[in-house]
Amino acid sequence: MKAALATASVDVSDLFVSAGNTELIAGVSFSVAAGESVAIVGESGSGKSLTLKSIAGILPAGVRITSGSAGVGGRAALIPQEPLSALDPLMPVGKQITEICRYVAGLDRKRASARTRELLEQVGLGYLQARTAAYPHQLSGGERQRALIAMALASNPDVLLCDEPTTALDVTVAAQVLGLIERLQRDLGLTILFVSHDIAVVSHVCSRILVMRAGVVVEDAPTGQLVDHPAHPYTKQLLSAVLEVPELGPRHEEGTTL
Repeated sequence: MKAALATASVDVSDLFVSAGNTELIAGVSFSVAAGESVAIVGESGSGKSLTLKSIAGILPAGVRITSGSAGVGGRAALIPQEPLSALDPLMPVGKQITEICRYVAGLDRKRASARTRELLEQVGLGYLQARTAAYPHQLSGGERQRALIAMALASNPDVLLCDEPTTALDVTVAAQVLGLIERLQRDLGLTILFVSHDIAVVSHVCSRILVMRAGVVVEDAPTGQLVDHPAHPYTKQLLSAVLEVPELGPRHEEGTTL
């Protein structure tokens, strides 16, 4: 896998994952080039989130890679699905970002505080700087998700692993967060691997889509081709079930009334 990762930010090779005697992922292979944005879509139980967790090295207890490999070239950061579960409820959001700047990025206290302010601006939360003592429960869902994105960026990642980060948000706020991720990918040259059950959501952000069902990849194609000319019956099913999200644009990318 080291040779593959020399030219790819993410490499998954013949990956098999099991829980006990139950096979959950069966022979999944794909790579994501540096700077590319790729999505994995599928219904619950398709194996998409387990694939992401295999790459991140955070498989649940009792679940293991039985053969093959999954890895990241460079530094990766995860944006999880549920901000309230991921954020420490007893620590102000600004301090949580600063902690990552200090203990992961290795900045001293003064530089970490400055970097926190910069990150809040970058994700559209600059107005929170007067409220750095705000706790997670005092923020809206969209603000919490933006804070998680700031925390992910605090580690200076090469790769962002996005585990359904808009699922818990209403459609308008989801569109704003998607616009933010798209802008950050473009401005910072990040590699994006985005997991979702909704093709309509990822089609706004990702240039390529993999479709998973029952632990295998059934289709892998450029976004436009897959949406306009799906080849697999399951992909056609997913497309027939999606709800369109609002068109992305500057007002979605920069909006902060969440």
